[in-house]
Amino acid sequence: FCGSCGCLQRLESRSISPYEAFSLDADAAHAFDLDARDLEQAFRALQRKLHPDKFGRASAEEREASGDFSALVNRSYQILKTPLSRGLFLLSHHGMELEEGSNMANDVEFLMSIMEVNERLE
Repeated sequence: FCGSCGCLQRLESRSISPYEAFSLDADAAHAFDLDARDLEQAFRALQRKLHPDKFGRASAEEREASGDFSALVNRSYQILKTPLSRGLFLLSHHGMELEEGSNMANDVEFLMSIMEVNERLE
């Protein structure tokens, strides 16, 4: 939103991560551990502000921006709300792409490293 007139501004061309959409830090040590209730409340609050139905009488530019932002919030919420999709996003964000069909559960070295990380966190 514009600080002076309050109008909804266009979505920037750069991609916005699901974490950025919710003003969260994907690089924080606790990035994976999100409170589902807090996330849902933030999602609902953003949709109350950005949903296209709220911009029915606004300019065509604001209506388009509203649709873009609303879609971004929906996609971001879908990624962040489940541990699997959130984890896959974080792996990708940190440069660790999983190949489709790869089965990390059979990789003993990978499982040992996960156990070591969990032990350090406890």
